[in-house]
Amino acid sequence: MPANTGQSFQNTAAPKARLCNVLCVPLESSGLAACSVCEAGYHDADANRAPYALMMTLLPSDDSRPSLKQACAVPYRLTAQGLEVCMVTSLTRRRWGFPKGLIEPGETPEQAVYREAFEEAGLQGRIVGPAVGQYQYLKCETLLEVVGYLLLVTVELASWPEQGVRQRRWAAVEEALRRVAHTGQRELLASALQRLEQMAGRA
Repeated sequence: MPANTGQSFQNTAAPKARLCNVLCVPLESSGLAACSVCEAGYHDADANRAPYALMMTLLPSDDSRPSLKQACAVPYRLTAQGLEVCMVTSLTRRRWGFPKGLIEPGETPEQAVYREAFEEAGLQGRIVGPAVGQYQYLKCETLLEVVGYLLLVTVELASWPEQGVRQRRWAAVEEALRRVAHTGQRELLASALQRLEQMAGRA
């Protein structure tokens, strides 16, 4: 992988996909982390590269790519051992993340959260508070804008629509922060934790 001197980020006029290709290698092996920008390659986890927030600003302000809206659930429960969150695997790369999908015509983001949590993870519950955050990423030259919500899980079904193609796993927060592949979703989780701490402080 070419050394990153930092100079690549001084000129931001280039489309993000081109810039990202400079930073990515199309290989997955130990020590490599999935690219949080294009999801098409992998970054050297130890390389000195621009942070996720800076990469997102590299999208031109007049970017004309088509965009789609998605909603993401951050499912959680309180146990005797402490706070746990529920992760699911993606369909193709089998990476850990949270239930997420397109907001269908006529749906609100909250309705999409309930539907995706049920379809992908077999979870039901209630949304707690307003959105905890949002992030963007590119997929097949389409800009996807994701909004995330805390979902307090009250029902965990033994069978669900996508049970045959996804794994479901409850994990402590520390483990989830290590396992969740997408930087944007890790940031949603960090924001969700801050929300829960604020709620606990007001209790």
